[in-house]
Amino acid sequence: MKKLITIGVSLFCGLVYSEDLLTNYDTYFKKTTEQSSDLPDSSKCQVPANTLMSTKSISSSGVHFKVTLQNNLSGCSFLTGYFYQPHVDREQKLITVTANTVFKKHRIDSSQLPPEEKCSVTPGVYAAQDNVPTAESSHYYVNLKELLTNCGFSQGYFWEGHTQKGSMAIQITQNSVFKTEPKQSSELPSSEKCSLPIGVYALGADASTSGETHYEVTLATDLEGCDFKSGFVYYDHTAWKKPYVEPAEPAWAFPLPSGYYTSGWCVCRNIGTSPHIGQDISRSGTKKAVAVQEGRMKSTTYSSTCGYISYVEDDFGTLWRYVHLNQPQVSSGSRVSSGQLLAYISQYPRSGCGSGPHLHFERRSAGYFNDRATGKSCQNGYRSCYYDPIKPWRSNFSSKNIERESKLVKTNWSKLDTLHSAECKIPVEKLNRVSRKRFNQFKSEQDDAVVVDFSLHRRLNKADVFDSKAYVVNNDSNQCAKDQRCLIQWQLVAEAADGKLTSIFFHNRVRNIPLVREVEEQQCVPDNAIQYWMLLKDNRGKQWKVALNN
Repeated sequence: MKKLITIGVSLFCGLVYSEDLLTNYDTYFKKTTEQSSDLPDSSKCQVPANTLMSTKSISSSGVHFKVTLQNNLSGCSFLTGYFYQPHVDREQKLITVTANTVFKKHRIDSSQLPPEEKCSVTPGVYAAQDNVPTAESSHYYVNLKELLTNCGFSQGYFWEGHTQKGSMAIQITQNSVFKTEPKQSSELPSSEKCSLPIGVYALGADASTSGETHYEVTLATDLEGCDFKSGFVYYDHTAWKKPYVEPAEPAWAFPLPSGYYTSGWCVCRNIGTSPHIGQDISRSGTKKAVAVQEGRMKSTTYSSTCGYISYVEDDFGTLWRYVHLNQPQVSSGSRVSSGQLLAYISQYPRSGCGSGPHLHFERRSAGYFNDRATGKSCQNGYRSCYYDPIKPWRSNFSSKNIERESKLVKTNWSKLDTLHSAECKIPVEKLNRVSRKRFNQFKSEQDDAVVVDFSLHRRLNKADVFDSKAYVVNNDSNQCAKDQRCLIQWQLVAEAADGKLTSIFFHNRVRNIPLVREVEEQQCVPDNAIQYWMLLKDNRGKQWKVALNN
């Protein structure tokens, strides 16, 4: 019998779920698909049986898997290479036993079965011949790859309460210490630490990956010499990917330094372009338009009435539109940095479509927090205010606090912020899936200090409209000052009757921005959704989920 143990780590930060590979024979990881005997040592690494590897990507290539690993293998200088398919098992063919249990021929209580129709099984991860199906009637049906010890059959059932589809374990890659606190082991008394030799260890619950230097895990079985099962493991001594470290907040430069707001967004005017679909900004003296964030100059065109018009796409997928430019300084396709000069502002009446020289500025991306994207229009104007240019500001801000307020725009513009069709903001088939393993990392807990408001109703019998809000009590603006608790991630998830989890929206760069989402455009959601969940994480590492009434 082979007991295969590992875990695929899924971090709640927008990263792709990582699948595990498990070697069932001594094999080679190699740079090409050639026979390993034909390759020099620099192009291959020997990998022992029962080695556990988390991948960044995996695809079939003939009789090989092409794999990019998350971590280097021992003695290997490359991360992307090939495994011979018969020598490895993919995570879909694994099932984890998290407690002493029974493998049985029938989906009934084991006490009702004769000895020849049941076998005792210890915690571990077991390989199956076929992909492990979704549990039915609280049991997983599995066709095991090899017979269990003292078991005369390979096809049977595991009770869902003692098992989990996939792999759930930790691999220790060098002799380490298991400890009760994420401290240097030298700082802890002997009663709060235990030796953790190289090997693989089954887990009784999902691990927490929110720490900066350690993983918090609960072992499925007792560790020799230890009187505790829950503790911390230094991440550099494991085969897991290192914990996610949030990158520095992207700098956001005001588009016209030292400028002040004039005609605001969606203001009704009688000058032929009502309503006003951008934010006008002006200032005395030389007027220079600058890039608000790092990105690329997408294009620049010329209008005889409005001067040069430039589009800058930042690294978060947002398109910024600059109008009334006179002297473009950046060519199309060029990289730009935050605050970089893009162009000088045209001097009226040479061009400008207005009452004086100014920058007309727009954010060409829908779906931002507090977004009212319903095609509002004024009088007989034919255009609508769809793209709110620079939330969360309004024209009542003075030039004295523009620089301070501009620092609030530090959000990751999601792919959800794009209109895909006239009927739905996002077609259901294009909504992202959420893995059950990642979903289970968010515990169902009560947090009286956090408020979540949510309402949803049907519109036109084919789409839903929802209003969402989340905040820490006495911090509804979600400010993340030192020692101040705030929310840094939120996600709305629909759970279907068949267990599928679908992400309706997800944002993880929301520090210092009120978490309010008032969506008035049609939002298509799965027809078979039976429950909605709000997944939340705060700046202290706590992550939990709130069940929302459907």
